[in-house]
Amino acid sequence: MAVDYLSALNVGSGLNTTELIDTLVNAERAPTESLITTGKEERTVNISSVGRIKQGYSDFNSALTPLDGITGLTASHIGSSLDIEISDSTIAKNFSSNIEINSLAASQNLVFDGFSAVTSSVGTGTLEISLGNRESLTVVETTDGSSSNVEIQSITGLDSVAITALAGKTITLSDGTNTVSHTFSAGALTVAETSTGSDSVVEVQSITGLDATGLANLAGQTLTLSDGTNSIIHTFDSAPADLDAMVTALSNATGYADLEFGITAGTDALTLTYEAVGEASLATAITSSPSNLAAIVTGIQGATGYADLTFGVAAGTDALTLTYESNGSVSLATAETFDPNDDVTTQTITIGTQSSFTVSETTTGSDSVAEIQSIAGFDSAGLTSLAGQTVTISDGTNSIEHTFATAPADLAAVVTALQGATGYADLTFGITAGTDALTLTYESAAAQDLATAVQIGGGDSLTEVRDYINASSLDIVASVVKKSDTNYALAIKSREGLDYSMNIAVTETPASSGLSSLSYTKFNSSQETVSAADASITVDGISVTRDSNSVTDLIDGMTITLKSTTTSAETIGASYDSNTAYAAMSLFITNINTLAANIDAESKRGVNGDESGPLAGDPSIRSLRQKLRAFSTQAIPGFGSDSIYLANFGVRTELDGTLTLNETEMKAAFENDPDSFAAIMNSRVTTGSPLVSGSVSGDEYTPGAYSFTLTDGVGTLGETVLTNYGTAYASTSGDTSGVALSISGGGTDTTVYVGKSLLETFQEYAGKLLASTNELDKKIAVYNSEIEDYDAQLAALETRMASVRSQYVTKFSAMNSAVASMESTKTQLTSMMDAWTASLKA
Repeated sequence: MAVDYLSALNVGSGLNTTELIDTLVNAERAPTESLITTGKEERTVNISSVGRIKQGYSDFNSALTPLDGITGLTASHIGSSLDIEISDSTIAKNFSSNIEINSLAASQNLVFDGFSAVTSSVGTGTLEISLGNRESLTVVETTDGSSSNVEIQSITGLDSVAITALAGKTITLSDGTNTVSHTFSAGALTVAETSTGSDSVVEVQSITGLDATGLANLAGQTLTLSDGTNSIIHTFDSAPADLDAMVTALSNATGYADLEFGITAGTDALTLTYEAVGEASLATAITSSPSNLAAIVTGIQGATGYADLTFGVAAGTDALTLTYESNGSVSLATAETFDPNDDVTTQTITIGTQSSFTVSETTTGSDSVAEIQSIAGFDSAGLTSLAGQTVTISDGTNSIEHTFATAPADLAAVVTALQGATGYADLTFGITAGTDALTLTYESAAAQDLATAVQIGGGDSLTEVRDYINASSLDIVASVVKKSDTNYALAIKSREGLDYSMNIAVTETPASSGLSSLSYTKFNSSQETVSAADASITVDGISVTRDSNSVTDLIDGMTITLKSTTTSAETIGASYDSNTAYAAMSLFITNINTLAANIDAESKRGVNGDESGPLAGDPSIRSLRQKLRAFSTQAIPGFGSDSIYLANFGVRTELDGTLTLNETEMKAAFENDPDSFAAIMNSRVTTGSPLVSGSVSGDEYTPGAYSFTLTDGVGTLGETVLTNYGTAYASTSGDTSGVALSISGGGTDTTVYVGKSLLETFQEYAGKLLASTNELDKKIAVYNSEIEDYDAQLAALETRMASVRSQYVTKFSAMNSAVASMESTKTQLTSMMDAWTASLKA
């Protein structure tokens, strides 16, 4: 509704000035407002148009993702015992094989039951869990016990080969009640380079650690020396008198003449001098034990718990002989070895809350005064907290412990309890009461190491022990199983494979706390519900084993998942399929055309009456279209001696810029050379030598062919010197940045082909346009900024028009007042003339 401005000012003259003012203001506003509004609307449309292009690239990238790595190679299987899939398309090739699955890999499953509830206390102490290979030795009865003969058994299979294999393993013997275990050590001597080979100096190395102690440790051990190809072995029945005696023994060993180095005596070391000039690989030196059956017997007889066995152990012929102390028939003993998995670190898990008391030295021992220490924390609050807890005190060698069923009345009661603990007499100190502290007085005047004192809380529940085990880094899983309303069990399952059997050594603190119920240091059929096992497979007549049912290293680039055993051979294979390749290529070309059509629609110029696109003439959008066209026609290097083009596979560019795919040409090209199809879908690194394999990561590399040379351990790829990691070499800069090479069998100079697929090239480019602060987002930001400028111009126009309106109101008010005044004068003159005329008539 229009406002009558003059009426509002009470100066109305009867004229319609409101409409007149509005018309004048709008006539002045309209041209400028139209220009601003049109510009704003154009930029709004531009933003939507750029957004559609960006969405097109996003859809393009998503559509290409499933195509990544497709080579046209398809894995197949006839049967139902396994699944097979291509896991690495860069190395997978066509093949056909017969496979038989004799047995599946299995996870060991241990069950410890007898707990009345999930909250039952399990005990306190530590679980030392190791993973490894547990194997049983053969135990046979040789002589029955009778009134005149004790029973004799033998453990067979300990010939020279088996004895050598015991290095680093633990052998366990049991009579069914008591168990004894002994671990046979194996170690490596340190090999160091002392002089690098050059034109005039041969390379010299030393094997250190052969001082007096090292020589003494060689008794019963076997020493192996190797140059990487040849090796010699010598077993020392007794410790060699000196280094010269060692050299003499090794020089006489079989195979010494084949070694690439000569052995002489150095200082606390063997000196190895290579016969050839030039740098040579470091030698290896390994010691192993035991040397013979007698050494095995000695080790077992010295093991803790041997005296508790009901039989004695002696050496037989390729066997241990077990002689029972009592007459009569007895159950056969059990014997097994446990070989810790070198790839797994043994973990110690503490069960029960454990905290240390503060131990401090109060008086240092001297000639006349014994050393005195105190253990603080036995004030009234500390005494109260001892209820249900265990206190352990150790001098570093001996220890005592006492569990307080209730809180002790005072410090004297604590002292009395500890003095009555088993082992108190073996401690090197006496315990008396101090002030809020235990006082330890050492028996000798000499300075002593500080004692240790630990307070251990009540046993953790079954569920808490489960959580402790699951929190470890071991590849095992613990769970609580309800077997009945009054019987709960802790089940522990390892990963698949014979080398992942569990060994659980328990240390109870305090003794008899109940934690020993989780011990598993020897086979127990009541606890082991499933034994660990490797998968046994036969492929084309070749028997192999694997520690998992997911097999990734049997056939290059293939993952085989074993599901069940077979009764007859089944066929697995992979073959190139032109239909698969064509379908992938067709989808690739369709998505390129869709993206191009999207850009064309937004940037087309209006010709022959057609409407122009919102971004017509925009140079940056035109650049996107040109880049897309260039990608589809460019050379693809790095997949062989010659570059590859889309045109090789029947792709043509039409006059309107779209791509077409000739199915017949494409399939013919693929069938003729399926490997070259990788250039379209599958980035990879290949080499001209079977001794050199490669891979690439990141996107900083430049595709192409590069010469690889390996000279004196220094690898060069193109113009880049590679970083050496043993048998691996990596490029961290230059055109080959991100390329890694693995060398086997000494390696060889060759050509390395680094290929980036056309698909990956497209994906990288699309990814950059979708990344933060990308080119398209910057364009949208510019358009938004221009829209803000247009909004500011409209606001300024509105302000200016308000001022113009005000001026018109003022002017028309003055005019209206003048007209009104003239009307008043006219009225007065009319009245006067009317009066004068009337007077004349009179």
